[in-house]
Amino acid sequence: MSVTDRIDDARVLYSQGRRHGSLLSVLIAVTATARKRFPPNTPSRTDPSKPMGDIEAFTTFLHEELTRLGVSLNRPLQYHGRPTTLELLLYRLVRNELAPKSDSQLEVQFHPASGETVEIDVVDDQLIISDNLLDRLGRTVTQAAENATSFSPRPQPTGAFRIPGR
Repeated sequence: MSVTDRIDDARVLYSQGRRHGSLLSVLIAVTATARKRFPPNTPSRTDPSKPMGDIEAFTTFLHEELTRLGVSLNRPLQYHGRPTTLELLLYRLVRNELAPKSDSQLEVQFHPASGETVEIDVVDDQLIISDNLLDRLGRTVTQAAENATSFSPRPQPTGAFRIPGR
């Protein structure tokens, strides 16, 4: 399946109220787009003598793009008593959904957005996010230069309940 297929799937699932399925589809598209930007032979930013791994490509891409879209990633998050980032939690979520590990089940809870600001919190084993994060994640893919030929520009709808990637 292509990146456009994954975004189309995310949109359909979102429109049917299936936020978790939509999130997984859009995260798979994020993973593919991150590897377009940072192919396997890209030097690591933490150790340039080594190639950039999947986790670093995913988290670096998401950090760059979500920051560009105005999502605040500076708020410290704690998961299992350790500091973490939204990007790492999302990577863990997609990895565990595709190749489950019983020792680490991250549950995602969505709540309606109360405006344009994306709200993110971690409580116990739950990642609590406003549903407008789906839109921002979708736009990291649809607005990425690497996917310019796959997605034509569309007018941005207003309001907090956008379909992912629009």
